[in-house]
Amino acid sequence: MKLKRFLWLFFFMSLLQVSYVFAHEAWLLTPQEMIELSSEPLPTAFRGGDPIAVFLGLLVASGFLVAVIAEYFYKPLERKLDSVAEPYAKRLAPLIIRVTLALFMIYAAMGWTARHGVQPGTSPTLFVPDMELNLLPSGFSVFVWLQIIFGLCMVAGFFTRVAAFGTIYLCFSGLALFGERFIPYFGHAFAPALYLLCVGGGAHYVKIYMPAPLDAIRLFFARIDRAFVYRALVFLTGINFAFLGFRYKFLEPNLLIKILETGQVPNFGIPYEYMAVMMAYIETTAGVLIALGLLVRPLALFLIGAMMFLAISLGETFMFHSNIFGLMFVFALFGDGSRFRSDLRRHRETTNFTRLARVRNRAEAGGERRRG
Repeated sequence: MKLKRFLWLFFFMSLLQVSYVFAHEAWLLTPQEMIELSSEPLPTAFRGGDPIAVFLGLLVASGFLVAVIAEYFYKPLERKLDSVAEPYAKRLAPLIIRVTLALFMIYAAMGWTARHGVQPGTSPTLFVPDMELNLLPSGFSVFVWLQIIFGLCMVAGFFTRVAAFGTIYLCFSGLALFGERFIPYFGHAFAPALYLLCVGGGAHYVKIYMPAPLDAIRLFFARIDRAFVYRALVFLTGINFAFLGFRYKFLEPNLLIKILETGQVPNFGIPYEYMAVMMAYIETTAGVLIALGLLVRPLALFLIGAMMFLAISLGETFMFHSNIFGLMFVFALFGDGSRFRSDLRRHRETTNFTRLARVRNRAEAGGERRRG
């Protein structure tokens, strides 16, 4: 019980104190700035052949390689952490993910996470600041209320699977309404929603009567192995991180450099151009490693630290990406989930134990009859 209280205290203190900053460039720059910067030539460090950029790439790759090798030596510690974390994963992981995803949607629907140049509370959005619903025909304002309703249901743990299915619908609606502009944001909302659809709300949910059709749906998803679903969540999150790192950091580095310069982010004497190179290598490589299930806990802790540093530097609000912060917190607690026993394996073990007990009881009963 003390461990659960400590985890909740740490989590909510993080919500109160940390501003999250792995926001996309489209949120921190005006559309005109993005057009102008995209048309400019790539910096020297990103054109290929720059010796300093190559050295930084090799340095980052060497660091990750050493860490991957070192993972073999701290596997006993990982096993101990997993044995402690597994009993809590089934209840706490869905709870943390649904609350942070709900806050993410509610703040977007209210327009409180506005992009640069837009007054907070004046322009409702679909998930992210640059998907402004005010720019669409009036009929699409229904997405504002859908986000609020689904978000409140998730916070309360009320029909969590229905709310998760509705969130997935909103993800595909975003693709239909905004086209390729929505692709970079699709995964970070779709992955946690899919996880909640499969596993439900976890701890502290509202217990109500479940209509027969909805109960049948719940039973269908309850058959899906939770350990497999958790590992799929880790994989999808890692893939999305790698995609974003490559798409925004490598292909359009001028946007990142402009943000670093405007925010006067501490660079420790490193030119912003090469700082952007390091960020591109780190984010892309970290995403690939998370997707592969390597160094998930250390990388999650590293990313949380990076978020805190950049947030303080740029003064961004945590709610820009509360869903990703929740995912990193879950990964830091529960790792990649590869050592979690699957529900199917646990069911087989329980069934085999029951069968063995029955055979033993029958044998003992037969022995007593023969003695009698």
